[in-house]
Amino acid sequence: MNIAVPVRQVPDTGQPLKITDNTSSIDESRVKWILGPYDEFALEEALKLKPLLGGKIFTLSLGPERVKETLLHTLALGADEAIHINIEKEVRDPLTCAKILSEHLGKIPDLSLVFCGKLAVDTNDFAVPQMLARLLDFPFVTNVNSLEFKEGNFHLTRECGGGVEELLKASPPLVLSADKGLNQPRYPSLQGIMKAKKKPLQTVSSTQVQDTVPRYLNLSSPGEKPPPEMISGSPEEQIKKLIDFLKEKEKLL
Repeated sequence: MNIAVPVRQVPDTGQPLKITDNTSSIDESRVKWILGPYDEFALEEALKLKPLLGGKIFTLSLGPERVKETLLHTLALGADEAIHINIEKEVRDPLTCAKILSEHLGKIPDLSLVFCGKLAVDTNDFAVPQMLARLLDFPFVTNVNSLEFKEGNFHLTRECGGGVEELLKASPPLVLSADKGLNQPRYPSLQGIMKAKKKPLQTVSSTQVQDTVPRYLNLSSPGEKPPPEMISGSPEEQIKKLIDFLKEKEKLL
């Protein structure tokens, strides 16, 4: 049973971003690109499942030439093959992403599990996994934070919000999305980095029409945060000032 892990190359959120002079995009010359953090959880869990399921792990990503660097990183971590869907401009529309990915996921033989990250940290979008499940006609479980495979079934725990967890049992084929806390992602070893250079990394094109891809007309940086307001006085005075502040300025009460 083969496993596919769609991944997204995203800007390192710990690095400052600069907008181009025409305000239509980010200055990529200053961007450090990394594997999406939630995709790391998905790939790590796929690597743990591989001995139980057998088969291979395929990673795939769509985007320009630079995406190959991230796919090479997934091969160094332990994936068996990588597929680069070559698209000149980055696609941010979830449905377009899902259509393009599903086109190539459908070509992977004996595909039993598609493991995605819960969301993309650059766009804060979490719709692609659900759309993939619909397009592939696979059952879907989101926000998976624990997983066990035994007797041919996945035994899953997912976060439902408000501290409530849901226990599920599902059989492949299946689409899952990984939440934070599912595992502790590994770092690539020197041996893994050397082996990655010899693993298959193919580049393919997409037949999907991309006229629906949104184009940004005017980007701007968030304004400077105002300095904090300190509250002085006795505890009773501080409480009164805080209540007045929430009522009058923040309109929260």
